[in-house]
Amino acid sequence: MKNLITFLLLGVWSGSVFAAAPMTNNLQTLGELFFTNLASAPFPHPLRVNGHAHAGQVYPATPHYADNRVAIFIPKNFRATDKVNLVVHFHGWRARLDRMLEKFQLVEQFAASGRNAIFVAPQGPLDAPDSFGGKLEEAGGFRRFLDEVFGVLRQRQHLQQAGLGDVILSGHSGGYRVMASILQEDPPPLRQGTAERDVPGELEAACRKALCKDRGERHASAEALASAVQIWLEAEADRSKRRERAEAQARAGVLRLAEYFHAKDELRRLESEAAHERSRVEPWQAAEEKEAMLAADDRVRTARVRLAVVSSDAVADLEAALRLDLDC
Repeated sequence: MKNLITFLLLGVWSGSVFAAAPMTNNLQTLGELFFTNLASAPFPHPLRVNGHAHAGQVYPATPHYADNRVAIFIPKNFRATDKVNLVVHFHGWRARLDRMLEKFQLVEQFAASGRNAIFVAPQGPLDAPDSFGGKLEEAGGFRRFLDEVFGVLRQRQHLQQAGLGDVILSGHSGGYRVMASILQEDPPPLRQGTAERDVPGELEAACRKALCKDRGERHASAEALASAVQIWLEAEADRSKRRERAEAQARAGVLRLAEYFHAKDELRRLESEAAHERSRVEPWQAAEEKEAMLAADDRVRTARVRLAVVSSDAVADLEAALRLDLDC
């Protein structure tokens, strides 16, 4: 199951922060850096199928919006746990992924940070003056991107069954736009990412309200959120009691039902005995000679009354259980 993504904004990196020094020749001492092509990468994208014009110059789709490479760096001292954190970096204008990593020494800086996380950097507009984030600006686009990154890491046997932890966004120059788009997107429904858990609708509603991007739509205070959760807890406790009563009523109904089937079998046995007794006498025989037959008929009538009572009780118990269960 994937956790709800936690976004932590590192900030916007400008070129002045980084010294333009040659990239380390041998990165094997720092960890593993590789490039992969992902369908969920920013480009290609329909809005750039005809390229992009800026300051009177046209930047055609090929090559500027056809590169779907993603750089992934796994530090040498990375330790896989049940939750893996990612740092996703977005470059600015006129950038090429490999040159950007080299110019700003991002791999070296990330390795030196000692952070137990994996570094990811997608290629945006290639050598173009453009901040558009392509597919990552679409609803659910960044989630699909993270899913595909995790798929690649699992294929390369880096993560196994690990889940997603924190996602830290970083960027420089024009990278701000895609970062803002990701941060402004509403989180996915809790139940969408928790298929194996039964998340109550009321609790999900309280959580989604607390996570609203618009401050005016969120709870007015932490106390208001706590109150909403407390109301749900009390309602859930009441539902739990009703559920217990429903289960007890259902058990009683099952016992009554078993009693009904037993009474039905007994009635059949008594009816068989009564039929046998009737076959032994003739209508013209004296009353004292019909005593066994009449007694057998009385037992049948008593058994029929008992069967009707038990049947009614079983139905009443099961209907009561059903009504309580519908209220839970």
